[in-house]
Amino acid sequence: MSQPRYDPRAMRRRMISVITPVNLAGAVLVYIYYRWVDHHTLHYSRMPTAGEVIFSVVAFAALAYVGYRLNLRWSAPVRESMGAEGVLSDLARRRALQVPFGAARISAIGWLLATIIWGVVWPLIDGTFSVAHALRMMLGMLMAASLVVAAVFFLVERIWREALPALFPDGGLSEVKGVRHVSVRARLIVIFQETG
Repeated sequence: MSQPRYDPRAMRRRMISVITPVNLAGAVLVYIYYRWVDHHTLHYSRMPTAGEVIFSVVAFAALAYVGYRLNLRWSAPVRESMGAEGVLSDLARRRALQVPFGAARISAIGWLLATIIWGVVWPLIDGTFSVAHALRMMLGMLMAASLVVAAVFFLVERIWREALPALFPDGGLSEVKGVRHVSVRARLIVIFQETG
């Protein structure tokens, strides 16, 4: 039986093809909700201007790029260990087991920045800023972020499990020190809280 092979570029493409659409879908749903559904913000509702669309596309692309660069930097020990010797260093072993947490953490950072960008910066540029509206939007975006971050964690974990046999051919995942283990019970609690 042949040894499974780990291809960091293919895995990165798979991760991007999951993480980016999930974050974009969350952003679009928040936008639609605060633009046309929430009765407290209906006086702000109007068709988006060209400037708003351009700002949103550029800001989302910038956030996606920052997230991509953070992910690259964070996962570098795994790539470098596999490329150099083919054996993971202690740091690379820890990082390899923390990939779902790392992806979720970076997605959460993106959402925190998004609350500032769309809750404060855009309304200031647009001339529609009010403290009450900004706080309401930021709180709502953080609530949506919790759903998106949980989805990113679970989807990345599902994809990443396929890479673990190539990274740990002899097993020993539970022997790696300094890695959080999330029990099935804790996962179910998170899923039920997020969907309930």
